[in-house]
Amino acid sequence: MTVEMTLAPAGHAVEVCLDDETLLRDLRELRGQVARLLMSGHGSVCVDLSGVARLSSATVAVLLWVKRGCLRHGIEVRVTNPSSRNLDVLRRCGMLEVRGPSTGGRR
Repeated sequence: MTVEMTLAPAGHAVEVCLDDETLLRDLRELRGQVARLLMSGHGSVCVDLSGVARLSSATVAVLLWVKRGCLRHGIEVRVTNPSSRNLDVLRRCGMLEVRGPSTGGRR
């Protein structure tokens, strides 16, 4: 998989679908593209984890780096399609704010 940076109406968008087979290369590309995005100061990042069976510490470190950098610059970061195992890891490391369906004011 490759990391793509596209020009969207609201700025640049970095989109990546991570895959276990190309993970290390994709993580390097993701860091490079996000670094360029941070220099522009606007845009969004979307990381699809559907191709990752288990999050490595290197993957978590890069995702946290992306989150911190983007947070400082007001850039949206979305992580999509994590497995239940990966979702648990992302929650524990503080990577996600899980948004569930609206409860209509009831809990």
